[in-house]
Amino acid sequence: MACNSAEIEQFNSSFWIERQWSFEHLHGWTKNWDNRIFYSNNPYRRKYFTLYGETGQLEKKIHLNTVLHVHIRSLQAIINCIYYFPRVTKITFEHIFDISQDSIATSLNCIIPLKQITKLVVNCHCFSFEQIIQILYLTSNLCIMILKSIYLSIPDYWSLQQNENFQRVSKTNRITNITIEEKCKLIDIRLLVALCPRLEHLTIHIPTDVFQLTIRFLLSKTNENIRRLFSLCLTHESKSLVETLKTFIESEKLLDNYFLEFFEDKLYLYW
Repeated sequence: MACNSAEIEQFNSSFWIERQWSFEHLHGWTKNWDNRIFYSNNPYRRKYFTLYGETGQLEKKIHLNTVLHVHIRSLQAIINCIYYFPRVTKITFEHIFDISQDSIATSLNCIIPLKQITKLVVNCHCFSFEQIIQILYLTSNLCIMILKSIYLSIPDYWSLQQNENFQRVSKTNRITNITIEEKCKLIDIRLLVALCPRLEHLTIHIPTDVFQLTIRFLLSKTNENIRRLFSLCLTHESKSLVETLKTFIESEKLLDNYFLEFFEDKLYLYW
């Protein structure tokens, strides 16, 4: 049906919320008409849900039992959330979060049981690494983590690694697969593998000026933090890197048995 904003607003009330109905609309424009299509959808049928900042005055949160993946677009969306997601296993953070805020982990745990999360995606900048550690403190079953970048609000790597939360997360987390989408400094990688010593698969974009140092570190046979690592994916690379990397590995005697594969702009190394 086509309707205006005033008509849409009347469906944003406790009457509809308490009956567990949600509504969406599409907005289109042509030369002579401004069209809006407004339709209802039952949230219990949805496998994913996006939190923009919903508000409500409910005594008890609404349980959305079929949702498995939640997208969160703001800190306020967590604080004001009127829903509870008992079966979610994947969380994606989007947009921009205020890094000056206290830990969001406790508030997040009030709408999602974090202990059952297996995949975490942070698709935004300015989401501090300290905040990620706070979340990992409560996500004991997390296996896959995808980060846009690594950002420290206070760039003191040594103090961070001595932090009690860092030490506990390092000892208890089960993360085996990590992706860092943007360029990653060697010191960031060192911090990451210290936090996740059970890492098996790593996908990163290595800056040219620290390429050899980074490869040497990741293929080290003496570093206990990477003893389980056996797969590396290098992104934003050219096919010519295959021979370059092969020559470097053999000249440095870093690996005895390994396999290189190039696909599109990614170079895969297995050993």
